[in-house]
Amino acid sequence: MSALREPEASLAATPADHDRRCRQLDRLLEVAGANALILGMASHVAWALCGADLRIQVSAELAWGYLVVRPGSRTVVTWAMDGRRFAEEELPADVEVVALRWDEGEPRRTALRLAGEGRILSDRDLPGTEPAATALRAAQYPLSDLELRRARWIAARLDHHCRDVADGLEPGMSEYEVAALLTAACLRDGLAVDEMMVGFDARIERYRHPVARGARLERTAFFHPTVNRWGQHIIATRMVSLGPPGKQLADRFAAVSEIEAWSVRMTRPGSRYAEILEGQQRLYARLGYADAWRDHWQGGQTGFALCEIAHVDRPQERMPEHGLYNWFITLPGAKKEETTLSTAEGGRILTLTGAWPTRAVATELGAVEVADILVR
Repeated sequence: MSALREPEASLAATPADHDRRCRQLDRLLEVAGANALILGMASHVAWALCGADLRIQVSAELAWGYLVVRPGSRTVVTWAMDGRRFAEEELPADVEVVALRWDEGEPRRTALRLAGEGRILSDRDLPGTEPAATALRAAQYPLSDLELRRARWIAARLDHHCRDVADGLEPGMSEYEVAALLTAACLRDGLAVDEMMVGFDARIERYRHPVARGARLERTAFFHPTVNRWGQHIIATRMVSLGPPGKQLADRFAAVSEIEAWSVRMTRPGSRYAEILEGQQRLYARLGYADAWRDHWQGGQTGFALCEIAHVDRPQERMPEHGLYNWFITLPGAKKEETTLSTAEGGRILTLTGAWPTRAVATELGAVEVADILVR
């Protein structure tokens, strides 16, 4: 069954999924030599609870409270106005909910008290805790079968929404209008919008992040939606030309496509982030844009994080199997970024599912189908 046709109901976590996650959490504590884990980032909480969404502000990075994990138990500490809904609509029955009235103090104090004594890991900067980032990365990958199916489901919908909006573009439309159309399409599928960049014509060349500011479409459109559901972030970047693109855009788009294609082929277990950056630098230079890699980070790990700049933060670390990545390859006016899954055969771009035109790009590691400019 294609991801686009998979019923949403089939993506609900089962008791077996929750049992596996509980075992993973217990193993995380054991390997780290920790007594407890406190999670406050929304995506990390969603991972630990098999997709539960404990946010109030739709695009917030923080959960509305904390999850305290101890051997054999998970407790959510939140406010009284949301405890019942979380318990009834988001959480499995074995997760305890501690709901504080607003005058009883910050949930973090209760979370720290419940964590107890000893070594405590946290993804927030809480007093007396140690960073959980390394332990979480080791536990979150490879993605489970359910998480892979969810990622493909989100990616397929995002791909089709981008095409539907692109097919409706007309000269004179505003960036705000296009951003609204794409956001509305995503929300109908329950996809929370993390970022919605929309830029036209000269603004694409001038700015790497052209968030909508109301410019009117003349010829060239760029949009870059980042969405999440079940704690998983999925990103796509698309370009549209009303009429054949000019030579400068065509040349720059060909260049970023070649660098993207090579990066995708390198998205495989065991690749070091440093060697990917070195290869990207080499390609930028060979294509005549030697310093352009410095004008925007070149991507990194996504999935249960919006984007981690692993090139810089962890250059010698090696990629896991079935991790999610987004390589952001840019030149003035030409931009590429798609969600890519690491596999033993090289990366697979999840956000290309047949709705958007592609081009085959040859690399020294083999050919890759990447997103093309949609010409209307």
